[in-house]
Amino acid sequence: MDEDFIRIYLFSHGNFDIFTGTSKLFHELYNFNQLQISLMFIPFGCGSILAVLTIGKTVDWNYRRHAAKLGIPVIKNRFQDLTNFPIERARIEIVLPAIFMAGTFTIAYAWIMMQKLMLAAPVIALFFLSCGLTACSQVLNILIVDIYPGKPSTATAANNIPGAYDVDEEGTGMA
Repeated sequence: MDEDFIRIYLFSHGNFDIFTGTSKLFHELYNFNQLQISLMFIPFGCGSILAVLTIGKTVDWNYRRHAAKLGIPVIKNRFQDLTNFPIERARIEIVLPAIFMAGTFTIAYAWIMMQKLMLAAPVIALFFLSCGLTACSQVLNILIVDIYPGKPSTATAANNIPGAYDVDEEGTGMA
């Protein structure tokens, strides 16, 4: 497996770490039942939806901006030779603010949960955290497809393998 793919793969799966601990934390800290815990994933979903609705346009805008600088015409829905195009730079410029956002709200979420603040605080943190994590994941998935243009479905499928793997409480096996 390619080193670039492995780096992108490891970095873009932070949301699984957050998902894993959320249920247990809300049960232990706020004494939530299963229904209440499941409702806490709504802000996570809403943040993800916001990221998906905005990040694609932002990625396209940055691609067009770099293409214009280099005098390369952009042809929609057509494969373009990216040999002399700084595709990594165009994608990383977009993902860096999302990384900062995800990192900031991960720290904020952890601090909020340690302090057991009022319920609105983790709800807001989860919204922005998921927005940042989803934006990171989406941009890095786009970058994987750009790096492997001949095999986009294979590259994306390989990147999504952790979504199918669920570790049980003992840390073994597939659930």
